[in-house]
Amino acid sequence: MTTVQYPESAVSQKPTLRITLPSGWRPATIAGSEMSAIKLKDEGEFAPNILLRIFEDSPTSSLETASQGVSNYIKTLENPTVLTDKTGEINGQRWHVAEFIRRDKTVGDIIQQVATTAIKAPEVTWVYRLTGTALSVNAKTDFTEIRQLLASAVVEETRD
Repeated sequence: MTTVQYPESAVSQKPTLRITLPSGWRPATIAGSEMSAIKLKDEGEFAPNILLRIFEDSPTSSLETASQGVSNYIKTLENPTVLTDKTGEINGQRWHVAEFIRRDKTVGDIIQQVATTAIKAPEVTWVYRLTGTALSVNAKTDFTEIRQLLASAVVEETRD
């Protein structure tokens, strides 16, 4: 198994997020993400993926306010099926997790997991958002692995 982390450098002021990739997954470069990985598939097949986006928010921001954006996004979708919408702890860090099925015009029904955590620093709140996507027909295999990726997430606070 491969472990990937963001940021790669220990000198960054951002907290470190580390996830373990299951067999068949590899680090990838996906535009607009700080860190991403895909599951290897045959040519022309949709590749399940997970990506990390980081937002800098005010020091008064919280997990509740940070996760509200995901709830608002789901409300804009046409006929989404919400599977999970809850807050819990993963490896000592509070996360809000929303899982839903939605229609994609290009590939059909996809299942997504959007996991959000808020990490307080003295002058900022770092919002880390992991989004995992798979075809809903492959949910038993690919989406199970996406859930395992989130379960492996470890956040280390900013080092001074």
